[in-house]
Amino acid sequence: KQENMDIVIPRLARTYGPTMLMDDTKAISQFIKNGINKENIVLKSEGNQHYSFIHVADAVSGILTVMLAGKKGEAYNIADEESDIKLKDLATLIAKISNTAVVFDLPDEIEKEGFSKATKARLSPNKLKELGWKAQYNINTGLENTLNIL
Repeated sequence: KQENMDIVIPRLARTYGPTMLMDDTKAISQFIKNGINKENIVLKSEGNQHYSFIHVADAVSGILTVMLAGKKGEAYNIADEESDIKLKDLATLIAKISNTAVVFDLPDEIEKEGFSKATKARLSPNKLKELGWKAQYNINTGLENTLNIL
């Protein structure tokens, strides 16, 4: 504002897609990697964490929409509520697509200390939608696309 710059801020939900790196340590990346390798998906919690996800193609189109049509000085969530999902449901969906299983391996109290305490990270896409943006992939179609390509 001080320099009168035309700045907009895109805030990305957890992003996934066929361009992801196989050594990524995020939960969705590990679940997809397990599915591709026909290995069981191991959950180290009850899986009640609720997060927003976005397919990489929708993330790119969201960023471009914000850059081209966003209001100066505003922040926009690049997310789609149709892709908000609990971790256990995400694991189950990937297991279903890849014909594997979900296994719960709950940690003891000491191991649990090293895990994230976040239980909810959902982003509202309302401001982005007001710019005319719409996601092309929901979590189901996005995961099918990702697993088929990988």
